[in-house]
Amino acid sequence: VGMVNEPLAEHRVRETSLASNRARQFEAYVAVLEKTAARTDLTANEQEVLRRSLHSQRRRLALRRAEDALTEARPDARRLAFDVARDSGFPLRTRAKAAVAVALPGIAARRLARGRRELAGGVRL
Repeated sequence: VGMVNEPLAEHRVRETSLASNRARQFEAYVAVLEKTAARTDLTANEQEVLRRSLHSQRRRLALRRAEDALTEARPDARRLAFDVARDSGFPLRTRAKAAVAVALPGIAARRLARGRRELAGGVRL
């Protein structure tokens, strides 16, 4: 067993790339899963896995949209945070944080901005 101490690949992230925008990335995941759901040749097991995956990706997208709206101080921030807070598919802790964001969007935005040091594709600095 050995190690080659060289990078396997290089990845350049630009502002316009899909990896630089997590919400767009989750939207793309949802679109692919929705397109797959239209297939008629999936087994019952594949349909169940697809259903769970689609539900999970939609939740991730909803959370990311709410976070983006808060950090950008958009007018829809409270509504998006409220949608997360009332969705029982999220863990209680996430729902509680979203409820606080509904009441105190400015504080939530500052807290999110401090913790959000993401390079691309979920890679955090």
